[in-house]
Amino acid sequence: MPDLTLFPAALWGRLTARQARRLGPSHLCAGSSAGVPRLREAIALHLRLSRGVKVDAAQIVVVSSTQQGLDLCLRLLTDAGDAVWMEDPGYPGARRLMQAHALRVVDVPVDRAGLQVDHGIALAPQAELVYVTPSRQAPLAWAAQSGGFIV
Repeated sequence: MPDLTLFPAALWGRLTARQARRLGPSHLCAGSSAGVPRLREAIALHLRLSRGVKVDAAQIVVVSSTQQGLDLCLRLLTDAGDAVWMEDPGYPGARRLMQAHALRVVDVPVDRAGLQVDHGIALAPQAELVYVTPSRQAPLAWAAQSGGFIV
């Protein structure tokens, strides 16, 4: 956890109040279920510039948490019994969610270069999905070759 005493709560409160005073009737209606369009556009631009990912804002869905996003991905991309690779060590919350979806979690070791794809292939060549820490790795060649998904 970060040191929450360092958060500029007074400034945050002033900025929040200023924005709330600018709200009109259109802001009180339900928005896009995929998230605020301007935020999705900013995320798409960031991904294009920082990661070289070809993505359109229409392909972005903003969720409230990692768990909600992973749950949505697992519901859409896997079926009970599917093998999914997970970096070892990995995020325990993701493991529990995968197990709740009755997926076969395959622990794949990580080294300095990231997930050891060769180990994953040896352990579960038919894996449908791999869950990795995005700032460290992206097994893109595996996904392109196998048709699998990276979360």
